[in-house]
Amino acid sequence: MKNKAVWVFPEFNEEKPSKTTIGLLNEAICCAKEIFGRVEACLIGDLIERHIDSLAQKGVDTVYLLKHELLSHYTLDAYTHIISELIYKHNPSIVFFSASPSGNELAAKTAARTKSNCVIQAESLKVSGKFFCVTKSGYNDKVSIHQAFLQAQPLILSMGSDHLDIKEITRPVAPQIKIEDIDLESLNIRTKHLGSIKGDPRKLNIEEADRIVSVGRGLRPEQMPMVQKLADLLGATIGGTKPAVDDLSLINK
Repeated sequence: MKNKAVWVFPEFNEEKPSKTTIGLLNEAICCAKEIFGRVEACLIGDLIERHIDSLAQKGVDTVYLLKHELLSHYTLDAYTHIISELIYKHNPSIVFFSASPSGNELAAKTAARTKSNCVIQAESLKVSGKFFCVTKSGYNDKVSIHQAFLQAQPLILSMGSDHLDIKEITRPVAPQIKIEDIDLESLNIRTKHLGSIKGDPRKLNIEEADRIVSVGRGLRPEQMPMVQKLADLLGATIGGTKPAVDDLSLINK
């Protein structure tokens, strides 16, 4: 039986939900109203209880806790396995992931395993009768693709903050907490987390950057070292307007 629930897999910057997560929760609230369902979030990791309150303030009705020491660091095998099992068990209507590199691959892999409908980097979602209608760009943003999916099976989506309402909305609720049993001991996890290396801001795409120093066409080439120095001090990536990128070749595309 279909569970009238909209799920969000949140991401956090330290203790706060990321901008994309705030947008996804706002989107989930709108979708849940359309299908007369609930907004639910899934927390995966080891020390995850500290995030419950921040989700409760954003209107999450149910929080699933998937807690295990082997989940303290993201690995695609383990996360795909437990999320797939959770979807099989509860059968939600819609599942939202952030359109981050890990969110995109996790959404796609989970959809393949659960045989769910899936759209990566969706731009909008509307409920129309018995259908979920999704829009996304294709062919380097040259066309707009419109897809309609029957609500009979879960729809898995990844969305980025640039297509979401990231306004901070407080809608406090007392969420139901559900602790899920996890069996990872028998799972053959092919990857192991050995450590993390901070990305070089000079090489990051601006979609992945925490801070951006933006330049325009009025900037002269001899001024770029000053901009780079500022970006290095802030730990930022340099971005720019299209003319600055295309015409002046001041920054990497």
